[in-house]
Amino acid sequence: LVGIGLVLLLTAAGLSISEQWLQNRRWASGTGGKDIVILLDASGSMQMQTAGKTNFARALEEARAVIDAADEEDAIAIYLAGAAARPVVARPTTDRKLLVERLGQLTPTAYGAMDVHKALHAAVDVLGQAVNPGKRIVLITDAQKLQWDLDDQARWNFLLDRAAQLTSR
Repeated sequence: LVGIGLVLLLTAAGLSISEQWLQNRRWASGTGGKDIVILLDASGSMQMQTAGKTNFARALEEARAVIDAADEEDAIAIYLAGAAARPVVARPTTDRKLLVERLGQLTPTAYGAMDVHKALHAAVDVLGQAVNPGKRIVLITDAQKLQWDLDDQARWNFLLDRAAQLTSR
């Protein structure tokens, strides 16, 4: 049993290391810098706690991890996504100190239910004005069902059409 436990532990460690390597490779793909918009869910459900930590606190940790994983030339904008998208850092910047400082100033205040379409449209607007060849949208959410209107295919197609007009997918 000890041997099996050791094998399982080593397998789990190997999978964790390979996951981290794959994540880093994914961020490093593409040539030149990337413009990244981080959308943080600011809906009421993000104030719920699990194991003494709010969903919003976890989202902030994820946002910091995205910033840490980004290359030096990558420019990042941050928006709170509630009933409307509210800028924290409105235009993509490479100033990591500013990004982390602004994240540290955020508090888990509910801004209504997150309108996913409005948040993604705001991100596409920002990316459309940004200059780097690569484009990324990182949506950090607890994915409450109320926030996603998956039946309205026309709205999703409109969003996809707008995103297709960016310099890169």
